[in-house]
Amino acid sequence: MIRLGTTSYIIEDTLGGNVRYLAPMVDDVELVLFETPEASNIPNIAEIDRLNGLASEYDLTYTIHLPVDARPGSRDEKARVSSVDLISRVIEQTHRGYAGRECPVSRSDGGRCRACVV
Repeated sequence: MIRLGTTSYIIEDTLGGNVRYLAPMVDDVELVLFETPEASNIPNIAEIDRLNGLASEYDLTYTIHLPVDARPGSRDEKARVSSVDLISRVIEQTHRGYAGRECPVSRSDGGRCRACVV
């Protein structure tokens, strides 16, 4: 089966507003996330609930595009640690939306991801 997907920023709106606009046209939305000192669009619990509702209503799936300024392989320890912290926060925050449902992240030891245990 072929699934059609697109990026989350097509119109000038929030993640949820873009997903609402795109939902009738696509099967998957890549949620492009960013965080700068001036702004962030990493979704809070209310936005995750909205995205989950849209996913259920339109049979959508999501992929997460981590912030482009993350540099987990940097030689600069401060940049590397900051990047790993940012990536960890994104993963933990976005996985909170799976509370009470099976988490899509599988670990080799069969356990659940750390975020889903929260």
